[in-house]
Amino acid sequence: MASAWISRYATSSGERRFRVPFRLGGRETTPRHGGSFKTQREAQARRAWMWASLRTLRVPDLRLITPTNPTTLADLAERWQSSRVDVSEGTLATYRVALGRLLPRIGTTALERIDAAMVAELVA
Repeated sequence: MASAWISRYATSSGERRFRVPFRLGGRETTPRHGGSFKTQREAQARRAWMWASLRTLRVPDLRLITPTNPTTLADLAERWQSSRVDVSEGTLATYRVALGRLLPRIGTTALERIDAAMVAELVA
């Protein structure tokens, strides 16, 4: 039987988060990741959405609820930085310095236009 549930866990920094795994079948099926949230309320909303999909015998398509795809390197960098909840403050500072050097040069460039030659030019 398909199911979705909420499990609590702590990040490496000690922050409490809520994960929403789900299964498409019984306990013999592998649990899939349905999202990770800062608040239990957000996790409950995701679990309710997943239950609605599972009850109608549909596989929850998480691509339908993700934010719009980033179009520039700066958008992608911002999303990537906010997703890094598992690293220390020193590592985040290193990321900020590296992105501070990179984004003024090609931050407004569309992702489709970034190629190996552009990256090689930046490195040189």
